[in-house]
Amino acid sequence: MNKRFAIVCLLLILMISSVWIALGQDSATPEATPDAQVTAMALLNDVDGNLIGTVVLFEQADKVIVSAGIELLPDHTGFLGFHIHAVGDCGDNGTGPFTAAGPHLNLTDSPHPDHAGDLPPLLVNRDGTAYFSVETDRFTLADLFDADGSAVIIHANADNFANIPERYGGPDEETLKAGDSGERIVCGVIEQGIMSGDPGTTEATPAG
Repeated sequence: MNKRFAIVCLLLILMISSVWIALGQDSATPEATPDAQVTAMALLNDVDGNLIGTVVLFEQADKVIVSAGIELLPDHTGFLGFHIHAVGDCGDNGTGPFTAAGPHLNLTDSPHPDHAGDLPPLLVNRDGTAYFSVETDRFTLADLFDADGSAVIIHANADNFANIPERYGGPDEETLKAGDSGERIVCGVIEQGIMSGDPGTTEATPAG
């Protein structure tokens, strides 16, 4: 429980910092965050059910800011595929861990790396930690909470973003799905939460 609390607090700090950066305002400016806003959170678990990180997503203007804090991935260092998947289910559909999360979130029927859920790689340090923050306009929070929800997935390998030159034969169908990023090693169902606007008392909890 203490580790979970620490990870959530870390993500909230990253989240607030991202807001200030996105607005181009000094951190002392009280208008840097609204009084309250709907956010989304995902608690990340590995294939053994261990909590290893948290993702927080929130809307700022017409963008969504995605921030993550990861611990305990020492066996998977370097760049890893990091995506939003189309179904909020971290089960096994019979083909491997977390496969019930379905394919990448894809709102425009595009090939990888133009899926709405395609995000930059996660860089895991040698001690198994990783910290991530990015701004995207490829989806809204409403898109994540459709009838079957959505999930965050971390893959075992680097995502090549289907960057296979034609002289090497170009990307095949499998590469165009997920950039050859391999098996799914971490998953978290995205749930709604609330963020207070006061940096001194900010907390995020599931809305339900």
